[in-house]
Amino acid sequence: MTPFRTVVVAATAVLVAACSAPSPPPPVAPPAPAPVSLYTLEKPEHRVPVSIAWHAESGAFFAGTHYDGSIYRGTPSGSTTWRRGPGAFDTGPGGHLHGLHVADSGDVWVTDNTRPVLWHLTPEQVAAGSGTPASIPLSPEIPLVSGPDNVEGVVAVSDTRLVVVKYADGTLYRIDLDPQVPEGRTITPIAGATVPLGSRMTLDGNRLVVPDENGVSVVELSDDAARGTVVAQLRDPSFHNATAVVRVGDRYLVVNASWNDPPPYTVASVPAVG
Repeated sequence: MTPFRTVVVAATAVLVAACSAPSPPPPVAPPAPAPVSLYTLEKPEHRVPVSIAWHAESGAFFAGTHYDGSIYRGTPSGSTTWRRGPGAFDTGPGGHLHGLHVADSGDVWVTDNTRPVLWHLTPEQVAAGSGTPASIPLSPEIPLVSGPDNVEGVVAVSDTRLVVVKYADGTLYRIDLDPQVPEGRTITPIAGATVPLGSRMTLDGNRLVVPDENGVSVVELSDDAARGTVVAQLRDPSFHNATAVVRVGDRYLVVNASWNDPPPYTVASVPAVG
């Protein structure tokens, strides 16, 4: 029997059975996503959590603070603890280091939202705990504006391609790294999507998950990262100046900087998109 005939016979049998049998019960609706939950950061005097990272090996997330560099450790099923963060990253006066991304290659990329550069640490420098970071110029392709409203978020979509977001107007840019071209990079605006107030974003497959102060925007990227489409915006009363996000399982953990709010300071856990 040919495959086509097999399909036809099977379909006919299903139709006959449907006509002779009582209607099946309606399908059971899938369970609703778990509600929003909050992790409260102890020791509110450390103030203003702004960054977050997930460490799969220990099953924990780590949130850093803007005020004094303290680092909180938490688990999805438990509470948070804190400790003072070690070390410093010196790039000279006049800068404001903001977003940080550790690529699969071990390279570390750091944004500076007051200077028109992107900082780079090699895996060797990270392992050694020392070394002079290299700077990659971002102007004139990414115009510098006055104040701390420049490039804030960065992710690596491959070993030679980065995506950054500019806080002031939400423009997304693709940065192709190539030592053979002038300045060692080519910078191109990503068409189709902007995320004003975009900050420390994360890469989730071919999607950018971008905290935007008001919540989280999800941007679907084309395969070449030349175009983007905003496919979802998450808004919830638990968000208070959302500045960083990471995906953990089927959840987004979103840091609430709460710049002008009193404590407690929190990390919100919300259902992920897709």
